[in-house]
Amino acid sequence: MSFLLKEAELICLEKEEIITGDLLLGEDRIISLGKEINCPAEHTEVIDCKGLQVFPGFFDIHVHFREPGQTHKEDIKSGLQAAAAGGFTGVAAMANTSPVIDKPELVETLLARGRELQGPDYCQIGAATFGLAGREFTDIPGLLRAETVAISDDGHPIPDPGMLKELLQWTLELGFVYIEHCEDKTYEPEDPRSEINMVYRDIDCLAQTGGNLHLAHISCKKSLELVAEGKKEGLNLTCEVTPHHLALDQETIKKMGTNARMNPPLRSREDVLALQQGVAEGLIDAIATDHAPHTSEEKDVSFNKAPRGVVGLETALGVIWEELFHGLNLSPLLLGKLLAENPRKILKLPLQDIKVGNKADLTVINPAREWSVDPPKFYSKSRNSPFSGENLQGKPVLVFKNGQKIMEKGRVMFPTGRS
Repeated sequence: MSFLLKEAELICLEKEEIITGDLLLGEDRIISLGKEINCPAEHTEVIDCKGLQVFPGFFDIHVHFREPGQTHKEDIKSGLQAAAAGGFTGVAAMANTSPVIDKPELVETLLARGRELQGPDYCQIGAATFGLAGREFTDIPGLLRAETVAISDDGHPIPDPGMLKELLQWTLELGFVYIEHCEDKTYEPEDPRSEINMVYRDIDCLAQTGGNLHLAHISCKKSLELVAEGKKEGLNLTCEVTPHHLALDQETIKKMGTNARMNPPLRSREDVLALQQGVAEGLIDAIATDHAPHTSEEKDVSFNKAPRGVVGLETALGVIWEELFHGLNLSPLLLGKLLAENPRKILKLPLQDIKVGNKADLTVINPAREWSVDPPKFYSKSRNSPFSGENLQGKPVLVFKNGQKIMEKGRVMFPTGRS
């Protein structure tokens, strides 16, 4: 089956231009692109895309799917279905499962599980230390041979600066990126010094050793200022921010309670505005959901006893579009860089773009679509969203993977859709 997308706004990242025209998909590739393409065969479905925007497939660099060990919260199948519903054609899952993904054979098992579902690309991040304990390095070369896309003890920074420097040197020698969760655990997470101190330490170590460092879910204005200084020094340093830290501040906790409890916590309005400005200026490299499912029973306790984390795959585009690209009138080209190009570049994955001969992995969005967040309708097994009941604008309406539909108008189409 081939597909002809008519009168779409095509977001072409390599040429940095938006073209209004037609796009023909055949087998797993983009066959043709032009102002007007005639329907070439009877087995071609013609799709009216007037008013819709077509991007290279979105990729989420930071998710938690809870498989193995806590699949009642999320598993790879439900996580990938949530990703497709949210417009993503690929994800990278963190290693903090039970057991921790600290052995090559665990990586191989999970990657095989992801492939058999034939949905978005499932990529695995491997642990830096055994059990995320920060004491003994894993077999990092073995993890890389098993095709991990990055190394991270997410949730736990490397406590010893000497170990961190050694790890950063390995990133140069072996060609991978280390992803750091910046949290000085001598402070409570709500204290901004918890993040800022660790960002400062990590950038200082990077300046001494060189290497490839990516800072996860930055949430503070001062952290961003330190990142800006590091980039000015020419360090190979990247960072991400979540949709919820771009949209929400501490006041949300009064309304949403434990569904607004996360790590890092929501910060001040000043921090939110600084992060938004960082996106607009190109200082922030990627937007990542930090999709962290928890059950309703776990969240239905007092605030300080509830686990930290919120789901985000199925609301990400609407939140980002509402707050930034509609609200601040930013270019769709920037959205493509933040959600499609840069996440793959950080992980050293093949880049995608809308041009003839490239893989047909595409995210089609309706930027004018208004909708309300209704967690019971999520494909995710969990409902812990801080945006429940919110009215948003901008929604994915169609996702292609390898030239075939995997999501259309909110309905996921793999492996058999919603059971």
